[in-house]
Amino acid sequence: MKKLFLISLCLAAAFSANAQFVQNGSYSDAGGGVQYAGKTGYNKIAAIVSVASLNSSLGSEKCSDIGPMVGIVYTRNQRMDDTSLYLEFGGGFLFTWFDQVMYNDYDLKLYSLYFPVNIDYHFDFGTNSYVSLFTGPYLKYNLAVTALGRNRLDDTKKVQVGWQGGVDVSFGGLYLSLSYNGDVSNLLDFSGTDYSNVKNKVSGVTFGLGVVF
Repeated sequence: MKKLFLISLCLAAAFSANAQFVQNGSYSDAGGGVQYAGKTGYNKIAAIVSVASLNSSLGSEKCSDIGPMVGIVYTRNQRMDDTSLYLEFGGGFLFTWFDQVMYNDYDLKLYSLYFPVNIDYHFDFGTNSYVSLFTGPYLKYNLAVTALGRNRLDDTKKVQVGWQGGVDVSFGGLYLSLSYNGDVSNLLDFSGTDYSNVKNKVSGVTFGLGVVF
C-alpha cells in the first residue's frame, strides 16, 4: 500500500507542477512546426534500447551479466517560467533480459513500468531544433520477473529507484538520446537468507529514437 501511495504522490506532484507552469508560461508557434523557444512545453515518445548490466557483489566477489533492455517511453517536457530549464516527467514500459545470470545458472526476464522525472537544460536552435542535457531520478515498478521459466516476483523488489543523466538532440520533429542509468536500490531480495548481503543492481547505456510533438 505504501508503494502505491509513493507512486501516486510522485505522479500528483508532476502534474501539479505541469499545471502551474502552463498557467505561468507563454506560447508561441510563429514559423510553424514545433517551436521550443517561447513555448510552454512539448511531448516526446520514443523507442529505447539499452546495453544493460546486472551487477552483483558479495564482499570482494563481483559478477556482471550483460543483456538487452528495450522499451517505449512517453514524457512531457514543461518549461519552467522564462528560462532554459524544463521539467520532464512521464512513464513507459521496459523489458530486460539476462540469459546468463550468476555464472550461467539461469536466465532472468524483467517486465517493468518506468517513471522518469528529469530536469533538462536547453540550448535552442531555430524553431524546432535543440540540444538538451538532463538528469534526474526514476522509479521502476516490476510487474513480473521470470527465472527458470517460473515467476520470481516474490524474490524481487517490486519498487526500485535509480538515477540517470544524458543528452537529447532534436531536429525537425525527431530526436535522438543517449543516457546512462543506474539503479540505487537492489533488484533481488535475499533478506532472511544466507545471501542477504548480496548487492545486485541494474545499470546501462541507453539509446533512444523518437518524435517530438
